[in-house]
Amino acid sequence: MQAGQAVVAEESTVVKAARPVDPSLPQQYDVVEYIIPTHAHGLLENDGRVRGVGVLLSNNRDRLDANNLPADKRDLCQIEPLTLDPEGVYEGQEGLVVWQKDELEPRVFNAYSDLKKVKSKQNCMADKWRRWVLEEELTPGCGPPPGAEEEFVML
Repeated sequence: MQAGQAVVAEESTVVKAARPVDPSLPQQYDVVEYIIPTHAHGLLENDGRVRGVGVLLSNNRDRLDANNLPADKRDLCQIEPLTLDPEGVYEGQEGLVVWQKDELEPRVFNAYSDLKKVKSKQNCMADKWRRWVLEEELTPGCGPPPGAEEEFVML
């Protein structure tokens, strides 16, 4: 083996140190407030929201090739929108506001810097319906889509 080959082999085994995790910042699977894209404003009747509620699914910052991405792409995150669960049952406790995946809304892409982490708890990992209870107030202009509290009927 030549000296140049040894250097290349050695460099390929170098592992980058993990980025420190700040618990106050949104992490994967946290509930977040996100900015509703401007093209979606006013599409729903009586929808005065500017922010929605969702679960942070992925973050380009966490990709192994993040340093190769343009800065505007590195900040992008994928969010699963949430809506109110019309049944509203959480571990058998009535009166709590329960959120679940919004089957009618597509996933949203937002800048990480525009997200706000919302303190929440999940029903439990065994809950295949993945429901959450928010433990803090949402900011003004943030909430579920209009009519979310009504149980929808499949036709």
